[in-house]
Amino acid sequence: AVSAPLSAPKVISAPVSQTVTEGMTVTFTAEISANPTPTYRWKKSGVSVFDGGNVSGATTNKLTIRNVTLEQAGSYGLYAVNNVGRVMSSYATLTVNALAIAPAIT
Repeated sequence: AVSAPLSAPKVISAPVSQTVTEGMTVTFTAEISANPTPTYRWKKSGVSVFDGGNVSGATTNKLTIRNVTLEQAGSYGLYAVNNVGRVMSSYATLTVNALAIAPAIT
């Protein structure tokens, strides 16, 4: 069997910006080609450098955020690394609209 040549991660498709209403679920996907298979980290731009901007638990090429909050609005990108190289996708913007609340008579 001939093994595939080693290759550094390369972005095939980047995540796409999306707009949702708070409380909804949103999924970002990026496609990366690499050999060997890279490890993935989703990053949120503008997040404190102390946590490296990593999105907790987001270690596949898909990022799903359930029950989106206004605080989660921002830009998300996928970082991929293997022993040949590394790549960062472009960032996709998540816009979160506030849930419209019907006026109440007080």
